[in-house]
Amino acid sequence: MNIGNNIKTRREELSMTQKELADAIGVSRPLVAQIERGTRALTIVLGLEIANVLKCDLDYIIYGNDKKEKNEESENENDN
Repeated sequence: MNIGNNIKTRREELSMTQKELADAIGVSRPLVAQIERGTRALTIVLGLEIANVLKCDLDYIIYGNDKKEKNEESENENDN
C-alpha cells in the first residue's frame, strides 16, 4: 500500500467523502483526490492534520501499520 491508498482506506472506513475530509483540513477536494492517487506529495503538516481527522496515527498514513484509533490507544496506555 502507499500513502494515498492508506488515506483512502481509512477515510472510507469512517464513511467520509473526499469533500468532507478536504473541508475538515481546509483544502480543496481535488487536492485530496490527488494525494490519494499519488500525484501530489503529502507534507508532514498536512499528514498530521489528516491523521487527526481520520483518528489514526501518522505511522498508519505513511506505512499502513498499527492504525489503532488514537483514543483507544491512549486508553490502553492508561490501563497499564
